[in-house]
Amino acid sequence: MGKSLDFVKEKEALREASFEYETRKVFEYFHIRKNEEDLFHLKFETKDGKEKVEIEVKYDPEAEFEELNCATCSSGDLHRYIDLMRRNLEDIGSREYCRRKGWIEGEPAGKKVVYVIGDFIWTTDHGSSFGTQYETYLPFKREIQ
Repeated sequence: MGKSLDFVKEKEALREASFEYETRKVFEYFHIRKNEEDLFHLKFETKDGKEKVEIEVKYDPEAEFEELNCATCSSGDLHRYIDLMRRNLEDIGSREYCRRKGWIEGEPAGKKVVYVIGDFIWTTDHGSSFGTQYETYLPFKREIQ
């Protein structure tokens, strides 16, 4: 695997039960294919269904990541992890939607952006409180074109 787990460990106090899950396998599961430029195209729509946004994603587990996305739930099985990974990608889509609308200060709304993502990091926390916390992290950076 690449630098994803190291990057997340720098940013978060991860549990011992943490491991990388290759993003390429997630895209295969979701039937997301690459184009001729080696980019994945992810399509999202707003909750009301009135607007759609498509983002370009490049998978590079060796990238120098800049940011981190996290999704959490309290009941875990493979289905929940899949849902958390979908939510990680939707959060990036939501961020891009806000950027294009000019709602994120300091980020150019009119420029093309490619999101470079690493591998998903899955963690489990069997804490002393009721329930178990399950999380997925997705390191990424933006390349403004």
